[in-house]
Amino acid sequence: SMTMSSLVFHSDATKIANARGWVLKLENTGEKVVGTATTAAGFTAINSHTPRNNLDTECNNLGDARSYFINYISGVPPKGEERSTILTGGGFIPSPVFVVVDTNTASGGPLRPGAGILLGTRVRNPGGSSFDARYRTYWYEVKDE
Repeated sequence: SMTMSSLVFHSDATKIANARGWVLKLENTGEKVVGTATTAAGFTAINSHTPRNNLDTECNNLGDARSYFINYISGVPPKGEERSTILTGGGFIPSPVFVVVDTNTASGGPLRPGAGILLGTRVRNPGGSSFDARYRTYWYEVKDE
């Protein structure tokens, strides 16, 4: 069975390879995940909200909205990036959404498919496989009888 002691915090990269899972520790006191997570091309996007303590001194206090973008296997961010970003405007942002859209080339040429994960007002490109290729995936389940 899985217990908290069998998991590894995401920042301990040397232990993640041998662990049975990892834990994403949110960055702020009172921070909560809002909505659902979305995983595409090896990355998981998660949105969170942190209320502010100074509710009596601000009229427009929406709290802080944060977006996490991490590798679903290791919990680490894409190379050279932070694992989370504060989104302008704060408040509760909707769940991340994976989208595929046709985009025009810079020269005005034919449309080409592109992809991204919508995180509030931002779009993150998870990378991954070409959209011109299709891959067959097979699996089977082994049951004890």
